[in-house]
Amino acid sequence: MTITIKDHGVWNLYVPEVLPDWAIEVLAGGVRAAFSRRDGDGVDWYEYRMTPNRWAPESLVATTQSFPGVDGETVQGVFRDFTMPFPMGMRVIEILGVSEDDEKPHKLFEQQRFDLSTLTIAPFPEKPAAAISVSSAQALIQLSRMPHDGSVVPGAKNLAEATEALVAQSGDYELKTWFARAQRWVITNPNVRKIGAAFGLSDDEILSAFQAAQQIAE
Repeated sequence: MTITIKDHGVWNLYVPEVLPDWAIEVLAGGVRAAFSRRDGDGVDWYEYRMTPNRWAPESLVATTQSFPGVDGETVQGVFRDFTMPFPMGMRVIEILGVSEDDEKPHKLFEQQRFDLSTLTIAPFPEKPAAAISVSSAQALIQLSRMPHDGSVVPGAKNLAEATEALVAQSGDYELKTWFARAQRWVITNPNVRKIGAAFGLSDDEILSAFQAAQQIAE
């Protein structure tokens, strides 16, 4: 099996100045919509993914993320359906060469190392050190202590309120399920990275927030 990989860039959350017609119709029906655009050229994710002949036949679409202290990027979700991922603070890559008969292609790549310079995926050479974590209660209390200027979620006074609204309107089932049910937040969790990226938090700011959250009594 010969694998080739195409890089589709890094994508982050944004609010369009002018909503597309389909979004106006969706919003009129009471459904919230979130938008993602590519760093560099600002192309919209929904428009990009639906461009004819964008994806090669039988290819896989995957997302990758960078983590503090981890060399390379970590492969997260892997999909056969290009409409499944919604990238927030993630890179999107296309993987070609996997047999269509493989019923669980995600097992070939998830949580492995993506090397952007060589466009290759391989297992990490050794398991990363244990990642810092806090309870969900500590995380939300810490977010409530961090002010939000309303640039991402208008009207939200702090990052806890902003995060709750962001998750609710994201359309990302995995993010919603994790936010509602996770008992602990691990700094390397892709959903933590999505939230951090949505609010423009640097790796150092995320680390500082986790360290502060650890000091909150449970």
